[in-house]
Amino acid sequence: MSRAVPHNRIQIKERRESVLVLLTRGMKGHEIAKELGVDASTVSRDIQYLLSIT
Repeated sequence: MSRAVPHNRIQIKERRESVLVLLTRGMKGHEIAKELGVDASTVSRDIQYLLSIT
């Protein structure tokens, strides 16, 4: 099984912004993952990143 090519920085920034918006709407991590079409672990890492910069 091969790993996907990492997203570029702009795509990561845009995804994290989306994660933040959806979090503020009260969505759970697994719901956000489904909405954005990414793995729940990706959303979890994004949430950890967002918490670390606040």
